[in-house]
Amino acid sequence: MKVFIRRFSWKPLCSKIIDFDMDKGILTTLIWLDMSWEDDYLKWDPEKFGGVDRMQLPPSKVWTPDIFLFNDVTGRFGDELKRDNPFLVVESNGHVRWIPPLVLKTMCDVASNEKETHTCELKFGSWVYNANQLDLISKISSMDLRVTLLARCGTWSLPVWRGMRQPMIAVQRLLWIFLTSFASMPRACGP
Repeated sequence: MKVFIRRFSWKPLCSKIIDFDMDKGILTTLIWLDMSWEDDYLKWDPEKFGGVDRMQLPPSKVWTPDIFLFNDVTGRFGDELKRDNPFLVVESNGHVRWIPPLVLKTMCDVASNEKETHTCELKFGSWVYNANQLDLISKISSMDLRVTLLARCGTWSLPVWRGMRQPMIAVQRLLWIFLTSFASMPRACGP
């Protein structure tokens, strides 16, 4: 039996840190999940179709990767990706690109409210496909969060999210984990 491997490139971009609930240890972020892949079923000859070399389609009309946030605390992460907006862009060579914005709520390590430093992870991977079927290739190894901090009265130091590819051998899954640690640094708010 032939094993089909689909290469899937992605680049999570943190647009904003919306909130960090220290009591519950929940980090809320706005992420743009820039995803791209090749789909042989979506190739066509533009000359046969009036010169059309790209089109926009709702995600429900084509195959999309089942990227899952394993440490989502809402239980609704998959629902965000089932929406038909924004459309994805398909090129005649079969290249597909989709950039949905997502509000993520993830659990962080806050064993003690007195801690100065908090560690948060975003654990992305496929729920259905194993590492032999879907090759997750990140276009970045870190996300610089200095421009995403809470509004002018923010209370956090300047974090960077470091990405690492982590195979889960027991279930043959491949996860990408973006990990950040940030320190509590109260700042005075100006007018």
